[in-house]
Amino acid sequence: MLRPSLSLTLLMIALATGCGRPATPPTIVDSPRPARNQKIPVEVSYPILQDEDLDRVAGRRRVTVRLNMKVPDEVLREISMEVKATEKRQYERTFIDYFLPEEVYGAPEKAWALAMFNPTYSLKINGLTVEHERELRSLPMASGPRVLGTWLLDPYQIMVTVDETTGRPMLYERSWGSNQPFPYELTEISSVSGRRFKKAGSTEQIEIDQGGVLRMYDQDGKVFTAARPIGSKLPFLDKNPAT
Repeated sequence: MLRPSLSLTLLMIALATGCGRPATPPTIVDSPRPARNQKIPVEVSYPILQDEDLDRVAGRRRVTVRLNMKVPDEVLREISMEVKATEKRQYERTFIDYFLPEEVYGAPEKAWALAMFNPTYSLKINGLTVEHERELRSLPMASGPRVLGTWLLDPYQIMVTVDETTGRPMLYERSWGSNQPFPYELTEISSVSGRRFKKAGSTEQIEIDQGGVLRMYDQDGKVFTAARPIGSKLPFLDKNPAT
């Protein structure tokens, strides 16, 4: 009687134990994704631009976030809670700077709002809130062939108009909550990129370029704020307009 070879014996054992069958594909189970916060409108985006560990000993964190639009305080609180939850370790204090979309390329930016967990939550709005901006924009605006334009300077919570209706250039500043605009006389000075004025009683200068962008310069000649005109019409920049 012939004995089975060793290879044949191993093959019979493999078939008996099922080791020769193809492996069953693993079952893939999707991990549950966190549900979107329904208190944050879907049209609002808030990407984190920078996340800094200020002091590992004291446990301070600073986060920079770019909002695509202004949001009410209650929505900002929900966003802040989400941003706080992205921390990789526990911090004693967290500061979140919120910036709005860049209106004028290259102009200095200032955080519109600052949320703080110190350790409890608090919020400070540095510019105009949604409600305050709506009120300012609803006010009657000067119009006519001698009105160069109106601009909203959000970081300073004011709306400004440059008007030559009286025969001389005037700047009217109106802050939120004020009953009347405050007037400043302007003196025109030379400019190669539009029209430039010096503010009476101040070292500040104002320039309106051909695209309607208003820039304000400090005493050192540096731009400290800029804005695009309110409304669809660009300011009238011709120095000799038809009457």
